[in-house]
Amino acid sequence: MSDDLRTNGSAPTTDNSRRLREESVEKLILQVRQALSGLRYGQIVITVQDGLPVQIERTEKTRLR
Repeated sequence: MSDDLRTNGSAPTTDNSRRLREESVEKLILQVRQALSGLRYGQIVITVQDGLPVQIERTEKTRLR
C-alpha cells in the first residue's frame, strides 16, 4: 500500500477539500434540523454516496387514536 493512502484506503485530503467537506457537514446539519422540525412520528433517512450525503428523505406518520 502506498504511503499516500490513509489507513482507510482513501487519498489524503487537501485543506480546500477538507473545508468543503466541513461546509457540507454544516449544511447537512441545518437541513436535518429543518427536516426534524415539527416531526412527531416518522423517520429521517440520509442517503450517502462516496462518503458524502446526497439526499434527505422525511417520512411523516399520522397517528389515529
